[in-house]
Formats: sequence, structure tokens, C-alpha cells
Amino acid sequence: MKARHLAATLLLSLVTPGVVSVVHSDTIRDQVLSDVEFFDSSACQLVNVKFNFPTRVVAHYPFARGAELRIELDTLTVSGEGRVDVHRRESLNPPKESEAVLSGITYEGNAVPRPYLRLTFRHVVDFKVGQGKDFRSVVVAIRQAQGSGTCEPVYPEMQE
Repeated sequence: MKARHLAATLLLSLVTPGVVSVVHSDTIRDQVLSDVEFFDSSACQLVNVKFNFPTRVVAHYPFARGAELRIELDTLTVSGEGRVDVHRRESLNPPKESEAVLSGITYEGNAVPRPYLRLTFRHVVDFKVGQGKDFRSVVVAIRQAQGSGTCEPVYPEMQE
């Protein structure tokens, strides 16, 4: 598809006087990571990392506490023209509201034996990891230091 677009642009530049600029950028369909949401409560902070295709949580390390979290994933991609290159590296900027706790979100698609999502925290935190309801997200619950109540990796559904 990109080759056809480039060929058409070059042909157009030969028959049309003037300067033709070609700009290539990844569309949402070409990206693995879609978005990240952050929710803060008295008990915990929730990070909801969204993907552009179904993804299943396989395992995570460390299990409950650390300054970095690695979540191994099985990625289920579509075939043909809509195929996403899941064997690459991508990053998302953490939401501004999460700056005190979260410093980085990276998808490592070329890892062996399988891709993983890495969350880097600004300090050691207690956390729980869960699969999103739609299998297109991973939810991480970070326990507040002085928080009270339950802290589970279930992202609240927002009412419009």
C-alpha cells in the first residue's frame, strides 16, 4: 500500500510542476499501543493500557512489588492488509496525572519468548495486574501508600 502511494506521488511529481512533499506517519491501525488512562482513588491508582488488537496477559514479574513491572503478553492480530507488526518497540507517554508514580510505558515486541509490556515506576510500589474486560487492555492497580480499602485491577466504567 505504501509502495503504491509512493509510486503515485513520484508519478504526480513528474507531471506536475512544483514541489511535492511526502509525509509518512503511522496510523492508529499500524500501532500496537492505543492509549493509556489513569484513575486515582483513596485506595489505589489504576493504569489502563489499551491495545489496538486483542491481547492476553500470560504472566508478570515481579509478582506484587517493584520499581519496574514486566507483563508478558500473547498478541492476537488480524491477518492480511490489517496486520500490525507486533515485533517492534513502542512507547506511550504516561498521563500527566500519573507523574508522581509512573515514569514510562513501553511495549517490547521483539522479546523472547514473547512480547511484554514494561511499566517503570518512580519508586518501589505494590501492585496487582489484571486483564481488561475487552481483552484489548491491561489494568495495573497501584496501592496508595496510606490508602485504605480494596485495590483491585478493575478499571471503572465511566458514565457519559
